[in-house]
Amino acid sequence: MMKWFEGDIPAAIQLAKNQKTLFIVFVTGDDRPSQETTRVWDDEAVSQLSAANNCVALKLDSKSQLGVQFAQIYPVMVIPSVFFIAPETGLPLEVSMGQVTVDQLLEKFNKALQMQRPISQFQSPPSTGGSSVAATLASADSDNTLGATGGDAADVMPGSSNDDELLDDLADVIPGETLEERKERVLKKMAERRDQKEKEAKDKDRKSEVERRKQGQEAQKFRQWKAEMEKKEFENSYKKEKEEQKRALEKVRADLERDRQERAMKYKQEKVQQEEAIERSKKAKLEAEARRLENENAAKRESSRVQFRLPDGSSVYQIFASSDTLSVARNFIQQRLNVSSVTLSTTFPKRTFIEDDMDRTLLELELVPSSVLIVLFGGTKRSGHVTASQSTGNGFLWMLLAPLIALWNFIYAFLFPPMPARAGNQNAERLENRSSGSMGNDQSSRPRQRSSDVPRGLRSRNFGNINRLTADDEDDESATWNGNSTQQM
Repeated sequence: MMKWFEGDIPAAIQLAKNQKTLFIVFVTGDDRPSQETTRVWDDEAVSQLSAANNCVALKLDSKSQLGVQFAQIYPVMVIPSVFFIAPETGLPLEVSMGQVTVDQLLEKFNKALQMQRPISQFQSPPSTGGSSVAATLASADSDNTLGATGGDAADVMPGSSNDDELLDDLADVIPGETLEERKERVLKKMAERRDQKEKEAKDKDRKSEVERRKQGQEAQKFRQWKAEMEKKEFENSYKKEKEEQKRALEKVRADLERDRQERAMKYKQEKVQQEEAIERSKKAKLEAEARRLENENAAKRESSRVQFRLPDGSSVYQIFASSDTLSVARNFIQQRLNVSSVTLSTTFPKRTFIEDDMDRTLLELELVPSSVLIVLFGGTKRSGHVTASQSTGNGFLWMLLAPLIALWNFIYAFLFPPMPARAGNQNAERLENRSSGSMGNDQSSRPRQRSSDVPRGLRSRNFGNINRLTADDEDDESATWNGNSTQQM
């Protein structure tokens, strides 16, 4: 654990000065980086380094009064921050801002210690400022103990045992000398000793300053010499590195040229191999595609999806095996509609199946994989020919039944509202009207425009298969046109 100083900043600075050691200030906060940095300070290596050098470490909260006072002298830009300060000069030797690791903190610590040692060596010792004898004499003069006791000199100055010359002067008794004269002589002697010591101290300080400056100059010369040596060493290493780079570049160029030739030969071989592989791949793909198509066609021919379109426009879907006969499909729709007989036909191509086709399979009748069968009520013809009279008879019959079917559909739709019509039912009705010859001529099978669908003031006119809306007062038919495309009424 790190041992922090418990006192205030002045006491910590004074202790660091007395011990001639490093003064450390750790400014922390409540955030996570501060907590991490505190754990770094508690590391065994950091705490041992601080204890070994007798460093005075002070931990300050950035929000406390001491932290604010410290920030007024040393600007704290980031929390946490660590200041390594020389107590003799008050200058920060190293500053660490933000969260740091143990290795980073140890590096800063050692660097600050190296910078602080020369400062401690050049620092002059503090002056004593007077002897114990002077202090004792001043104390005796203040309370006038010498005149009160009337004793000898040993009782007047009990603390003068460390100044032998002054004791000898006090022991010498001049005949006829009064106590006041002896006191004045002692004080004068003490003043001379004090002045002499101050002079010696100033001379010593001056010599120390001269020595310090001399050592500083020598250190500066040493740093210059070291910088020049480092510069020469750097130039030599730079030249050597350039030569090595040149040789390496030549080697790389030779290797690139050799590699280029090898790649060219390898590329030719790979190109031939790739072309052969592409040809084999194309052939394999074509064979695989052919097999896939064959399998798909075979799968499609295994079953047939048949759509039965009924006379009322609805549709029924059913899947049969391709090997089933057409009679199976007819029996299915007869059972579904609960009728005795129906006639089956196709529209594309237009064909009506007869009784002879019922024994043929759906595959033979080309109703695979899907087909649409038109269902009409009535028996299946025996022969393969349908006469015009039969077609006319069927058409007449359907003309009679059509109003009844329409009336039934209207009543059914009124009682049971139908769901939204599907597009498939509309297409079925359109195909049924187109293929059915029993409903009369083309004019009867064409859908009629209801008057309710035409807006007021307009009328519908037929132009072949196109209906055109025109206004009642439109006079385009009576208009004529001259040669320059101008309409004349």
